[in-house]
Parts: sequence; C-alpha cells; structure tokens
Amino acid sequence: MPPASTAVGFYLLGISSRTGDVLAKLGYGQLLKIVNWRQATWVACAIGLGAAALGGALHADSPTQRDVQSVRLAPRELRAILARILSSGHFWLAASALSGTCVVKRAIELLGALYFFDTSANLSQADAASLAMVWSAGLALSVLCGGPLFTRLRPRGKSALVGCLLSLSVFGCAALSRLSATEAVTNADVALRAGMIFLTAIGIGLPYYVPPGMFAVSFGARNSGTVSAYLDTVAFAVSGASIACLRPVLDGSEHGWAMVWAILTAVAVAALLLQLVFLRALLHRGEEQQQLYRGDSDRCSAAVDE
Repeated sequence: MPPASTAVGFYLLGISSRTGDVLAKLGYGQLLKIVNWRQATWVACAIGLGAAALGGALHADSPTQRDVQSVRLAPRELRAILARILSSGHFWLAASALSGTCVVKRAIELLGALYFFDTSANLSQADAASLAMVWSAGLALSVLCGGPLFTRLRPRGKSALVGCLLSLSVFGCAALSRLSATEAVTNADVALRAGMIFLTAIGIGLPYYVPPGMFAVSFGARNSGTVSAYLDTVAFAVSGASIACLRPVLDGSEHGWAMVWAILTAVAVAALLLQLVFLRALLHRGEEQQQLYRGDSDRCSAAVDE
C-alpha cells in the first residue's frame, strides 16, 4: 500500500483520541466543581476500567482476519529490523521532525493549557480545566478537517498545507508570549489567550499525527509498529527533557510564561523547517513506490494479455 493512502487511518485515529480528550476536559472540569481532585481521579479510574472491560467483551476479529495465523518475528529478524531502522538517515530525520512538534504539544499539554489558565488568568481549577479543552478541540479540528484535504493534495500541496499549519503554531506561540507579559484581567483577555492556544493546536494536530505514521508504514506492514515505537521513544525522550528544562524557567522569573512561550516559538520554527525537509523526503519516497507499483501492475497486465 502506498504510504500516502495510509493517512486516512491515522487521521481517524487522531480524531478518536482527541474527541475523547475534549469530552474528558469538559466533563471533569464540571465534576471538579462538586468533588475534589482525588474523587475525580477515582471516577476516571472507574470509567477506564469499565471501558477496558466493555472493549474486551465486545471486541472480535474481522471475518477476513479471524483465521489468519499470527506472524512472530524471530530475534534475528528483530535485530536486523532495528539495525535497519537505526542506521537510516530518514528515520533520524523523521524523529527530529516529530520531536519538534512533540515538544510543543507535550509542553502545552503538561505545562500550558490547564496550568496556564489557572495561574495567569485567575480562574478556578474547575474553570481552567474546562477551558483547557480548547487545546484538544484544536487538535481534533486540525486532524478532522486537514486529514481529508491532505490525502487529496499532490506532494507540493501536502508540503504547503503542513507549512501553513505549523506557521499558525509559530504565530500562536509568539502571540501568547506577548500576551503573557501582562495578567489577564477581563473576559476578553482570557478569550484571546484561549483563541491563541486553539490556533496553536490547529497548527500542530495534523503534522504531529499523519506524516510520522505514513513514514512508519513505508518500512512495511510488519515493521511499522516497531518504527512507530522508536519514533515515539525518541520524540518523548526529547520532549520530556525539554519540559524538565522549561519548568525552572517558568518558576524562576516573574515573566516565566512569556519566556516559556518565546522558547516554544523558537521550537515551533525549528519544527516547521524540519517537517518541510522530512515531508519532502517522505513524499519523494512515496512517489518512487507508486511508480514501482504501477510498473508491477503493467507487467502483470501484459503477462495476462499474452
């Protein structure tokens, strides 16, 4: 299967996860108005266990896959796959591009949305938790609207779309750095901050979810899970280290939020450049594979005609 055709599955996966996040923030934000954090956590555990039990009871393989024998990789095969992945320059380019978007995404999720509204807008924890859903809503909208468009565009159009989206993230982070120099006093100030976080999320969603998945599938169906795992390992390690460095900046200055958003602006610019370079290489590989598929199809047709 050509890598570009796998984008549909990845944007559907992104939509499902982001929709759940939006509903969770709205629901728990309202729940925190009547219970404390500990009680809300117990409610979340009960919902998670119930969903896992229900999924296990209702899940069934499709008729075409029910009797298919599973494929197990031998240790030697796994070592060969890992050596191929880790020695690939394309892998490290993909990991660098994903790391840039992951730093912005994880920093806003763990430091930004809820804590930002809680500390810079003088909102209650319940109201801040509810307002933080604008980040998840922006991610979901980016994947929902951008995914179908991405699959229909030609390679140059795909690169332009990703570039425009990440430019929105750069603008959003820069605007938040400027806005954070003063405290939000009015509802209009809070709404403007929420709008900039929403805009940043729209710019991050599709570039974070779709191109890395397409890249993983380009290594083959048997190897795609391993490639995805290693991409996430690198990206989460880089983002974790970055967040550990950002927290002292946030706590150590009166204008900590302005400095954090300025740093994230620089990271978003780097992510924009890396994503464009990575996407150009990825789509070039995809075109080569499509030409190979067309060549095989033409040879099979010629053999049938003979």
